[in-house]
Amino acid sequence: MEVETQSKPEPDCHRKDDQQQPQFHRQQQKPAPHSDDDDDDQQGQSIWVAYLETERNRRFDPVDGNFMSIFRDLLRSNAVNAAHDAAAAIDQAFADGWLPQRSMLKHGGDEGLADFVHLVYNLIFELAPLLAHDSAQHVRLFELLVELRKLPPRSFELNSNQYIPYINDPDFFDVLHEETRNCYPDDSEDPSSATFRQQWEAWINFSLFKARCVEAGILDQRTNPYGLPADQIVEGLETDPLPTLQAARDGKVLIAAQYLAVAGEKFHERLILVPRRAFNNNTNTNTKAAAAIALHRGRARWSLWAARLDFLAQHGGLSVPVVETLQMARRRVVALEPVLFPGMAMRR
Repeated sequence: MEVETQSKPEPDCHRKDDQQQPQFHRQQQKPAPHSDDDDDDQQGQSIWVAYLETERNRRFDPVDGNFMSIFRDLLRSNAVNAAHDAAAAIDQAFADGWLPQRSMLKHGGDEGLADFVHLVYNLIFELAPLLAHDSAQHVRLFELLVELRKLPPRSFELNSNQYIPYINDPDFFDVLHEETRNCYPDDSEDPSSATFRQQWEAWINFSLFKARCVEAGILDQRTNPYGLPADQIVEGLETDPLPTLQAARDGKVLIAAQYLAVAGEKFHERLILVPRRAFNNNTNTNTKAAAAIALHRGRARWSLWAARLDFLAQHGGLSVPVVETLQMARRRVVALEPVLFPGMAMRR
């Protein structure tokens, strides 16, 4: 991988000390005569714009500077084909600039491509927590990842294994795991500080990006060592008592609801459809019995999640946007396994 000579500035979720945060994390804006929503939009954009500028300034390679411009243009664009065009531009940047200008990698295309893909993943997963989870920029960043997987396949070899970038390369899960670890909110942080709230906002943003990846099947690879992130659903829906601090309480529950609202089909498949198929398609007594137990447990957990979504929406002391997501998630859970909820199908 590329060796950096300077320390790397970290996105919002990586910073545990207000005094250490770079300027773009302080979200300071001059007053302007427009609505609060406009202010929020501009503040949100200032974070990721400044992050890309910081990345551009710390890299001396003009190819890297152009690369940051691709991401900036993607996140500023409203064009329908913005993600497709950005993916094509990223692929072209590798062919035209990245590899030819690196003499040590010029005759080692496999190493150069692996190095380049690692940079792409770093930028994607470091931008994800900086983009509001309900923003168009968040959606476009995810769409870019989808479009990268549609590119004409290149390949590279590492440790005698052949990989296709963005499809089955190991760096995806390495970077995803590292950013997940870095982004998790620090329980030791002062709950009254702006940093504490920012960490939870970043973790919500990052978790929804992962939920989108789950829904799209990007985490279905056999090489995925992490599986479905069901532990975050358990944290938000099955853990009592929930945190008393509003930011943490809203965050844990919202993330659980997001996973079910966005990627409920994947969790339903794992908990219910897979053991149901095993039960129906096997004649071996032991296998059939094991499948029946797994199906019973899956259906019980599915019913529990639906009940908790309903209870927390009514009695959880949560903010209005979280309640709305809980209600959406419950509708999704009921629709996926309506036999467990007689009478609910007509009311959803």
